[in-house]
Amino acid sequence: SHYAVSKAAAEMVVTGLGAESKITTAIVRPGFVMSLGNVGGGAKLRINTLIASAMNESEVEVKLPRRIFLHAASDLAESIVELLVDNRAEGVFHLPGIALSIDEFCESLKNVAGEFGRSPKITMKVDEDLAVPSELDFTRFKTMFGSEPIMDLESMIREAANEVKDSINPQLEGLSSA
Repeated sequence: SHYAVSKAAAEMVVTGLGAESKITTAIVRPGFVMSLGNVGGGAKLRINTLIASAMNESEVEVKLPRRIFLHAASDLAESIVELLVDNRAEGVFHLPGIALSIDEFCESLKNVAGEFGRSPKITMKVDEDLAVPSELDFTRFKTMFGSEPIMDLESMIREAANEVKDSINPQLEGLSSA
């Protein structure tokens, strides 16, 4: 894809300029990122839009690749800060996150929606065209920093669902997650 080519070109430019200037460079290659503040109307993040739909609609179609690699934005930010302050951090890094299947995502989405008194019909459709990482090897990062993902999948979904409950859907006010 054009996106992948532009990313590869940018990495080559950064690496080349770093070597030329004798500046250490570290490149981060994340998978999907979930963050609060990106749910609901006009959301750009597919995952967060699915969570908002599960909180607001009776039917939700989940269209994702068979497997995805997911980061909580807070975990990703902490990992990037660790890279920034460590002078050993050089080269390409895949940061800690969660590898999961579309089935696992749908099951967790259904579980969390149930905690909010919602029971949307969730259908799955595999997106064969979306080229995203399904597994990332973060061994190098883990070896340097000893970090693991902090937030599990249902906690990520629950956090985003709480954001929807608190700011988008007044009908859910008064309900709380378990």
